[in-house]
Amino acid sequence: MSQSLQFRLSLWLLLTIVVAGSAAAVFSYCSAYAEAIELQDDQLREAAALAGQLSPSAADAARIASANDHEARIVVGRVGGQGALPPELRGLPAVLTPGFHTERAGAREWRVFVTDPDQMLVAQSTALRDDVAQDGAERALLPFAVVLPLLLLVVTVIVRRMLAPLRALAAAVDARKDDDLSAIGDAGLPIELRPLVGATNRLLDRIGQAMAAQQRFIADAAHELRTPLAALILQAERLDGADLSTDARDRLGLLRRGLARSRSLLEQLLALARAQQAAVNPAAATPLGPVLRAVIAEQMPLAVRKRIDLGVIGEPDVTVAMGELDVSILLRNLVENALRYTPEAGRVDVVVGRAGHRATIAVRDTGPGIPVEERERVFQPFHRLAADDQGSGLGLAIVRAIAERNGATVTIGDAQPGASISITLPDTNEGPA
Repeated sequence: MSQSLQFRLSLWLLLTIVVAGSAAAVFSYCSAYAEAIELQDDQLREAAALAGQLSPSAADAARIASANDHEARIVVGRVGGQGALPPELRGLPAVLTPGFHTERAGAREWRVFVTDPDQMLVAQSTALRDDVAQDGAERALLPFAVVLPLLLLVVTVIVRRMLAPLRALAAAVDARKDDDLSAIGDAGLPIELRPLVGATNRLLDRIGQAMAAQQRFIADAAHELRTPLAALILQAERLDGADLSTDARDRLGLLRRGLARSRSLLEQLLALARAQQAAVNPAAATPLGPVLRAVIAEQMPLAVRKRIDLGVIGEPDVTVAMGELDVSILLRNLVENALRYTPEAGRVDVVVGRAGHRATIAVRDTGPGIPVEERERVFQPFHRLAADDQGSGLGLAIVRAIAERNGATVTIGDAQPGASISITLPDTNEGPA
């Protein structure tokens, strides 16, 4: 929590409010207490003036008290002897100068006011005065007791709301796809966040340029290697017609298989580089049927050689919102991957359907399947299963790159036996299949 900007800002604001509120409360309490004491002194002064008019002689001295509130009574007398004082005030000094005095009479302390020149004496118990003053001061603290907790809550809510754009920005960035390096919009963001967004956008731009340069390098390298590799393959084919010993012909066979695998790797590197680039026309509409039939026809020799039952289930009469080249590469990699890992006399089915307005393609095989713990890792470039000694580890990486670029999703499941790789494609058709 000590690393949280919201926590530290809230803590300092709350501490400031508590300290300022406490100081204001103490000041208000002291001021209210002093004002109550001053008000009671004014009441004594007014009572003395009234007593002087009602009691012109010492014999008429009497106590003036509230009829209903005994604790608020004011005792009246005259300076000049103990006989002129009420019983409560006996024990006061015989001589008191005009003005206010705080004197003790018996067991109680009194606040005394003496008039000038008629020497009228008006007194009130200091304990009663203090109780009244304290009650008034405590009532002055009541607004602070109510407002201060409410203010703390309001400040906490305000700080949280003020930092809401930062949380929304973090959520928007976190929700981006891995290959989304577009600039982050700063519309509606506070001015304090815009420098951070600008710096992040410049970083994303540099990362995008570096990734583009890397993709161009891979594509250029693969393209440049195709010519010498094609020459080697041609020479190997010409050498196959020569009169060779059995051992030399076996080694030539190994060489030709290695060259074929290298050519396949170069083709997949080029396909991966194209798949990772931005779509040229992502809104293009492609009929799925003709592309799927062409892919099946292209892969049929491999299926015949391994005696694999390769077929299509469903009616591929859908049009997907994806370029024809992307659809072709995607389907070719899926079908070829299934044929490669399905044992002889197995089965590979391409199941075509529709879920709402999205086309679904599932390639199911009777191969060894893909372990659950490997189903996410197989989409990483050059990652191969432990028992894989055939592929290059790029086929499913190409499928994932094309799918994500076109808004499609790829999932791996079980086909009982074997594996099932399903793709949900954007569908431009209207109505049911």
